[in-house]
Amino acid sequence: GGAEAGAGAAGLGYTGIAVAGPSSSGVCGESSLLGAIADVSPDCFSACHEACDDLERVVSLYLEDFDRTAHAGAAGEYGVSDTELENLKFDALAHIVCVDAETFRCLSREEHREKCGPIIDVFGGLGIDLPSSPESLKAKCDAATAIGASVGSIGD
Repeated sequence: GGAEAGAGAAGLGYTGIAVAGPSSSGVCGESSLLGAIADVSPDCFSACHEACDDLERVVSLYLEDFDRTAHAGAAGEYGVSDTELENLKFDALAHIVCVDAETFRCLSREEHREKCGPIIDVFGGLGIDLPSSPESLKAKCDAATAIGASVGSIGD
């Protein structure tokens, strides 16, 4: 199926994958917001143990944005322009990705591409651009630092 919006964020799906709710594999715990995203490739979470908490924060950010746009209708109702809202979202995502860079370095490693690529792809389908290589991680964090996001710099 395609993207579906159900009653509230818990019903939100992407190509049949529920975004919120427990994982049937239990890979990230019973109460994880990652839901069936974790079930796409449990092996990724075995390789990158720390990914559950950090990706849960990304899903939480996504659901907050979905809730805000679905119920408010426009960024203007929050007193910010669409551009300002996009910058805030970029800043928040960059903060998660770059401050907790080890998680995203693990997910994007060449040796984890087969296991973790499907997870990165699901997030991409939701409009969340996670780094798919160590180089893209460094580029994303360098760009965030250049525009003044409070993320710090990522070494090679």
